[in-house]
Amino acid sequence: MRANYRAKSAWTEHLPFAFWVIQALRPRSLVELGSHLGTSYFGFCQAVSRFGTDTACYAVDTWQGDEHAGFYGNEVFDTVTAYNTANFSGFSTLIRSTFDEALSYFTDGSVDLLHIDGCHSYDAVRADFESWLPKLSDRGLVLLHDTNVRERDFGVFRLLEEIRKDYPVFEFRHGHGLGVVGVGSDLPDEIRDLLAADKIADRSRDIRKIFSRLGEDCQTRTALDLKTAEAARLEGVITKERERIKVLEDRLTAQQDANAALKAAQVERNAERDADNKAARMVLEENHGKIKSSLMREHGTAQSALKAEHERALAALKVQHEADVARLKQETERLIGENRSMGEKADEMALLIKRHEAEIATRDADEQSRQDETGRLQTELATLTRRLLELQTTHDNHAEEASRSGSDLAARNAAVTSNSRQTESDLKQRIEITIQNAAELIRVFAPDHPSRTSVLLSPGVRALIKKVEAEGIVDTDWYLQRNPDVKEADMAPARHYVLYGAAEKRMPRDMSKPFRK
Repeated sequence: MRANYRAKSAWTEHLPFAFWVIQALRPRSLVELGSHLGTSYFGFCQAVSRFGTDTACYAVDTWQGDEHAGFYGNEVFDTVTAYNTANFSGFSTLIRSTFDEALSYFTDGSVDLLHIDGCHSYDAVRADFESWLPKLSDRGLVLLHDTNVRERDFGVFRLLEEIRKDYPVFEFRHGHGLGVVGVGSDLPDEIRDLLAADKIADRSRDIRKIFSRLGEDCQTRTALDLKTAEAARLEGVITKERERIKVLEDRLTAQQDANAALKAAQVERNAERDADNKAARMVLEENHGKIKSSLMREHGTAQSALKAEHERALAALKVQHEADVARLKQETERLIGENRSMGEKADEMALLIKRHEAEIATRDADEQSRQDETGRLQTELATLTRRLLELQTTHDNHAEEASRSGSDLAARNAAVTSNSRQTESDLKQRIEITIQNAAELIRVFAPDHPSRTSVLLSPGVRALIKKVEAEGIVDTDWYLQRNPDVKEADMAPARHYVLYGAAEKRMPRDMSKPFRK
């Protein structure tokens, strides 16, 4: 039987076996996993139609391709659908889905013939075989394509070797290889004989040779049919091109005739135009002579008028030039006088600059003197503070000793206390004078400096504030109590005293009480 559906495919060489297995098995249902162009599937369908086996056929594929078959668009599915609808719609169904998704469409034990030709990696084909195995009936037969391909991660041959341990197998080695696996327990005798022949060298060799030759012949005929169809298609294209060329040639002939007529008419028009041009040229030459004579006369008149105008303008420019020269001379003399005056002012400015620099040097020297005085006052303040503390300590010690010794030391303690108080009073007065002097120096240093109202203080003032805080000169609680404005301003007492209090004659503490650091 000759295949009606023609597509370039390695499966073409197995079409004779497809016809034979349909006739021998007469399956009630056939499922093909991976139909692609439809060569194998439509071969099965042609055999079902030819032998009247009443087989329900199903082709399962996404018709999008895979890593082995390559990926493609909808044009393949459209072609397969059109052929199936036109020839086998009575018993053939195309299921566009993955193999796993299609499992739910078939009950267990319902498939007699299963052809697996999807992704050919070992893991993929093994998963397909194991997941579909329960769907096979007791007459179940499995076909595995590409069992003789050992490249590009193909692993069907590995699965076939594993299956041999559990099921009878016959393998065709032509056409990329086709494995026939007897899964069912109630296979027809013809199928059993084929499977048994795999273990008989002579018989298996003869069977392979027969189907190989039939497959080769089928492949040759299919290739010839494809070439014949392609030749017919090309002949049709050539015929259409010839017809189109004939139409173009007719158009070209008509166009050439039209061009010849146009050319003759153009020659006639050119002759008429040449005659008209000759007459017009004669008229133009005559008019040109007249116009030239008229222009020459007008040019002479214009030249005379232009010369007179030029002479008048030149005389006016000469007068203007002399006036400008006189004006520029006066302006130059004025600028010379101003320049001489500017030189005298520059000398005066240089003298003022020298005086200003001398004043700056004097002010810098005064500034340094004030800073030295501030340092001296800070040192004196520290010395007086330490002396005051020493006297306070002596006073306390004497008082304690007097308390222990009794009345016989009272007189001497009173004398020491009187001397201590006098010395303490003197020191307090010196401290007050020193702090007031320091505050006065601060005002002298920077009476308008932003440090009086901001956190930016000169290094000397900051050092003086820290010294007053460290020595405890200002009694914080007493100062804030006596000076509510300081508390309201939220300013540190020592800072306020140095910046403002000393100059305003405010006391830093209760001078009637002993001074303690």
